[in-house]
Amino acid sequence: MIFFNRFRLKPYILLLFLWMSIIKAPSLLASPVIDLSKAIIVASLDNPKNIGAAEFLKSEIYTRTGIDLEIAGAMPEVNLPAIVLGQDTDFPIPAGLSVPAKPESFAIWVDTAMRAAPTILVIGRDDHGVLFGAGKLIQKLFLSEMYISVGRNLSLAEAPADRMRAQQIITNTQGEDGFLDWRNENDVRQFIRDMVIFGTNGFEPTEPALMDDYLEELGIDLFIKLRCQDIIDLDAKTDN
Repeated sequence: MIFFNRFRLKPYILLLFLWMSIIKAPSLLASPVIDLSKAIIVASLDNPKNIGAAEFLKSEIYTRTGIDLEIAGAMPEVNLPAIVLGQDTDFPIPAGLSVPAKPESFAIWVDTAMRAAPTILVIGRDDHGVLFGAGKLIQKLFLSEMYISVGRNLSLAEAPADRMRAQQIITNTQGEDGFLDWRNENDVRQFIRDMVIFGTNGFEPTEPALMDDYLEELGIDLFIKLRCQDIIDLDAKTDN
């Protein structure tokens, strides 16, 4: 017992050893989540559809958190997190991950090697792929008041199982529960965004004018219901 007491490590020495072990293994300090509350959304300013996807992501994040993320056409300072939307990238894609060779497909991953701050990559096969990739990212983000984060190990690739995923919307009726005011432009736009988050790629409203402009901004298909007589009338006008 005397021998043991003589060589017992003092508490401060134990703390020193613990501190040195952490310094030698910095991965122990890495958080399993990445704080994106000050992230910059990066999209090509030359591609209106990618800008539409960036605005879509920005709007949905703001609605859920109150944080108004900036959209930029180039990468921010290396110490600021970035969310990159596009169809190609110089960032290396992780082994075993690829953008599926199918329309509207996308891949999402986190890069922590190329910059001092983490970069979230949302890379689509086409414009729709970028938009639906942004929708999937919204599903994967942790969103609360004035806070945004994402898992450090986020890595996925998806392609739609069905080519057409459209919704027929009867806009000339109003539910008694007040679900949606079709005369309120903000309500209509929010409804569209909520559907797009989960992969809707087309709408057939009974009143196309309510959605036409915003669907054009997002690059989402608008379907119009025509009667046989409408088609006959159109043919007659074309012939003249």
